[in-house]
Parts: sequence; C-alpha cells; structure tokens
Amino acid sequence: MALYASMMIRKTNWQTDSSELSAIRHEVFVDEQAVPIELELDEYDAHCHHWLAYIDGRAVATVRVRGNGNIGRMAVRKCFRGQGVGKALLKTVV
Repeated sequence: MALYASMMIRKTNWQTDSSELSAIRHEVFVDEQAVPIELELDEYDAHCHHWLAYIDGRAVATVRVRGNGNIGRMAVRKCFRGQGVGKALLKTVV
C-alpha cells in the first residue's frame, strides 16, 4: 500500500465542485459498474458534505456524508485503488 506524499484531501460541496465529484462517480459507478445514471445522481447531493482527494493536483477520489451521518458514494479512480487513497479519505471524513 502506497500513501502519496502529494495527496491532499479537502472538504467541498456540490455547488462548488459538482463537475469533479460527478466525473469521478460517473467513471466508477456508471461506466465501470453499470449503475444507471438516474440512480447514481440523486436529490441528496446538493445537501451532503463532500470530500475530494487529489494526487499531484488531479482529483482521484470522492466521498459524501449525508446530514444523518451516513457515508456513501465513495469512489476511487481505478488506477489509484489499493494504494491507501480510500483509507485516507475515510479517515479524514470520520
């Protein structure tokens, strides 16, 4: 497992970063896992807390937390999986 020295995780919101958040989630859930787009994007996104993980300035992972504390919609781009990015993202959120 590799942790990147250049990794940065920041909290954001749907209004500010919906293009990056939705791009990662589309790649992982819709393209890779064949989740219908109408199920992947939902009415909760605008009201959730979101985080983005960056490596070398590139957004590589995301997660959201709903108002009730439920963590979901975590997605890590394929080439960054198994390297500690998701773990670091969850540690930040929790």
